[in-house]
Amino acid sequence: MNNVIYTYGHSARAFSEFLKGLKENNIEILIDCRTHPHSRFCPWFNQKALSEGLNKESITYLFKGKNLGGMGENIDYEKTIGELVEMVKKGKKVCVMCSEKDYRKCHRFLMLTPSFETMGVKVEHIE
Repeated sequence: MNNVIYTYGHSARAFSEFLKGLKENNIEILIDCRTHPHSRFCPWFNQKALSEGLNKESITYLFKGKNLGGMGENIDYEKTIGELVEMVKKGKKVCVMCSEKDYRKCHRFLMLTPSFETMGVKVEHIE
C-alpha cells in the first residue's frame, strides 16, 4: 500500500485547472484546511461553491479548518491528523488544500507535513 497524502494550494487558479490537478492524482477526498474557507477574488473556492463543484465530480469535500488551519487555535489537531492518516492507510486518495500556491510558504508544509510524516505517511505536494 502506498501511504501518501497530497497537498494543494488553490491560489488564483480557475476551478477547471484546480480540478485537473486533483483528477491527475486520482484524489477522492479533499480536506479544506483553510481557517476561513472563503476567497474574495475566486468565489469558486468559497466553501459552498467548492463543495458543490467537487460533489459534481464525485470528490468528497471535508472542511477541517478548525482542526488543521494555519491561523488561530486548532481543536483536536492530533486526532484530526490521525483520522486523515487512517483514511490514507485504508487506501483513500486524500488531499489537504489551502489557498497558498507555494507549499513551501504554507502551513501545509511547515506544520502539517511533519505531523503526517511522524505518523508514517509520505507527503506529496501538487503544484
